[in-house]
Amino acid sequence: MTTTTSGPARRARRRGIAAAALCAGLSITLPVAPAIAQDAPPQEAPSAAPEPVSRAADVADAIDADAVADGSITTIGDLADQKKAAQTLSGMVHLAVPHPDAPAGASNAGLPGPSEPVRVFAQWRDADGTVSPVYTGETHTFPGEEDAGALRFVLRLSDFTDPAGREHRFGGPAHAAQSYRVWTAPATNPETGNELVPLRHAGGYTPYAFSPVTETRLGSSPVLGDRNRLGHVLGAGVWLYEVPGDYVKAEDVIVDEKGPLPNPAQGREPDAVRTVSGNVWKERTPQRPRGPRGQVVNATQDPKAAGYRVFASTLTEEGARANEAVLALPPEERAAATREMLLEHPEYVAATVVGETDDNGDYTLRFPTEGDAYDQENLYLWVEDPEGRPVSAYGSSMQPIFQPRGSAGPFEPQPVAQVNNRGAELPYQRLYGAHQALAVSTDVRLSHDRPEGAAPGEAVEVTLEGRVPDDATDLEWRAPDGSTAATCRDVDGLEDCLRLTVPEDATPGEAYSLVLVSGRSPIAATSVTVVEPAEDESIPLVPLVPAEPLPGIGAIEDRLAVAGEEIDPIEVPAEALPEGSRLEAAGLPKGLSLDPETGAIVGTIDAEAAGVYDVLVAALDAEGTPVEAAGRPVVERFTITVAPAPEPEDEELIVTGPGLIVHTVDEEPRPIDVGAADHAGNTPEGTRFSADDLPPGLELDEETGRITGRLELPEDEWLVADAFTVRAEAPGGAAGETLVVVVTVDPAAAPRPEGPQPQPEEPDSGAPEPGPEDEDDGDKDENRGDEDGDEPGDGHDGDDPIPDAQPPAPRPGEHSPSAGDAPSDEAGRPDAGDEPVPGDAPAAPAPAGQEPKDA
Repeated sequence: MTTTTSGPARRARRRGIAAAALCAGLSITLPVAPAIAQDAPPQEAPSAAPEPVSRAADVADAIDADAVADGSITTIGDLADQKKAAQTLSGMVHLAVPHPDAPAGASNAGLPGPSEPVRVFAQWRDADGTVSPVYTGETHTFPGEEDAGALRFVLRLSDFTDPAGREHRFGGPAHAAQSYRVWTAPATNPETGNELVPLRHAGGYTPYAFSPVTETRLGSSPVLGDRNRLGHVLGAGVWLYEVPGDYVKAEDVIVDEKGPLPNPAQGREPDAVRTVSGNVWKERTPQRPRGPRGQVVNATQDPKAAGYRVFASTLTEEGARANEAVLALPPEERAAATREMLLEHPEYVAATVVGETDDNGDYTLRFPTEGDAYDQENLYLWVEDPEGRPVSAYGSSMQPIFQPRGSAGPFEPQPVAQVNNRGAELPYQRLYGAHQALAVSTDVRLSHDRPEGAAPGEAVEVTLEGRVPDDATDLEWRAPDGSTAATCRDVDGLEDCLRLTVPEDATPGEAYSLVLVSGRSPIAATSVTVVEPAEDESIPLVPLVPAEPLPGIGAIEDRLAVAGEEIDPIEVPAEALPEGSRLEAAGLPKGLSLDPETGAIVGTIDAEAAGVYDVLVAALDAEGTPVEAAGRPVVERFTITVAPAPEPEDEELIVTGPGLIVHTVDEEPRPIDVGAADHAGNTPEGTRFSADDLPPGLELDEETGRITGRLELPEDEWLVADAFTVRAEAPGGAAGETLVVVVTVDPAAAPRPEGPQPQPEEPDSGAPEPGPEDEDDGDKDENRGDEDGDEPGDGHDGDDPIPDAQPPAPRPGEHSPSAGDAPSDEAGRPDAGDEPVPGDAPAAPAPAGQEPKDA
């Protein structure tokens, strides 16, 4: 095996122990108690840390499991179908974009994925600790999510058989006691060229980690399986941290060797006028849906990161002005814009300072006192380990963007950084509490030399690959019942646990597992299956079968079926039966029978025949007497599990449209698209659209639901509105409808009142009276909200009349909220007070000085 041995002297002994473990190969026999028979051994406690395995483990031989690529999953609605989604692990890959409103859960599509597909790997552990092969697939964009940037993966985790011949099935009766992990192949951000490395995953927390199927706090959601149906897991996820490029560094990096300040919030040292200070720890506490919490740091949960190097870069005043345009962009576009800005203007980086953390993980970075080489609002920080490798970290610097601390929402380490710029004798500027919560790589692999299994009394040699974490580390052998059989501490050396002699009383079919634990987190695992001892080839074997084969019926696999559906024929592998004999089956579900011609069980199961059936197949001779072999009847037993027939689908179509749309006479009218889908999100083939009351000037395409044209504007009118209902109907009878309101307006013909207009009185806000330069000149933003910014504007400037008793019309080219968002009556129709009445145009405003007439 290989390991990395470089690093500070304080880690030399631990790493030396790990290296010696590779060469020692010492043998021990563990005092393992006999296994306790049980249906499903207890799973890891939900509060326990998940168990990672190297992302490089067996990926070359990974099983292609992409359920989207093979066509079995085509829409998001398919993931809600338990039959279609059986045995799948599905979720999303996210860029860890620093965003105040970033969602903490993987099931929320608020964070985008990389703009190109990412390869995803998965692995699962059965209830007895047996580890599966590695499965793989790619991310895909599902219909309807193209603009959201969401990347989803769906992997179908197929059954596998261990060396003892036992079948392991993901999503079966032991589903609730199983665990899984998901990770990505090395990737880069296509928009910046920067490397992407794991930061977090769901259901668990630690990258490359196993997580219980039942863990849901980070957004994953299991649909548990049982004897009748296979389960699956929704909402898994991987978040990727973006490693910074060299463009974020100043040409000359300032090395701060003075260490952390004793009081970074209020210190007044003359050589520490402009500072950035904080604490660095390793995120090891599992299941934190709301992000890292600095106040729970301790040696057994979140170890201090001693000897790590913290970098911070700030922008010049000119760079900060240019960065305003970057920070005005949507959060997912800022990293690419930052790279473009700094490649064009590297002089915008005012200074880069680096300092090392002390034994408590504290650091302080002292910036130059003179000039503009310090900016608390335009700051970017990152961390490197003692060997100079960048480490992913939670917070505002999950992507290389210069912005204030506290910009990462639930991903921001707590408490959030603060500033203290007070101090009379010198212009002190202190940013303190700029903490870094590290997601230190746990890319470690355990493997052994007995993939075919080991018999009682045989030795198993274990290989450990990767960098063993420099915290407290244990190796634990776990017995088949889940109990800890032996532990090796790093202080004593790990080599004693790198070899196992299987106990003499071990039962074939059991699994022994070896787990590497760091802090509270088990970070790698492997398992070995106990098998029957091999026959001693030195002893002549006595033939157990006669020269002529005996009559027999081969094994028949248990079968899953659905009530009301035809089954695939169940072959009965009979051989050497006497001439004239026949097969008979007892205990079959209603609707099934054994075909005497083919010898297969065929038919359509009765719709009311759900249940579990124990079937006996027997061979009878020509006279109806049971056929025997070696003095025993020739029979074979198997089970048919019949699931209830699925409930009939809802025959209602969901019809969607824009609700209200406004056209102007001087612009090409935009088409109105009306869509229809069933409750699975699919448009039934052959769906047709109709509108009995379609106004003149509009045309409806009955196949696509697209409406073209505009309302005809009557002569001497400047505005006309109408409403009509569009109905969609599928060939099977499912139907639905939606209301569409259209308006045509000629802004140039709108009447304008003469003379000053009375203004409604408003409460005194306490603000000064506007001067002449503040008066509305008609060129200001028409959509400006009210004074507190909480309400949108009315969409009109001071010169345009507002139609009486009508809501403000949207500006040309804009949609109003959809009809589905408006208030509705009990029948589901929009409130008449919120939309124009079909055929009625809004009344023109009364001339100046006159009271408006009643409608």
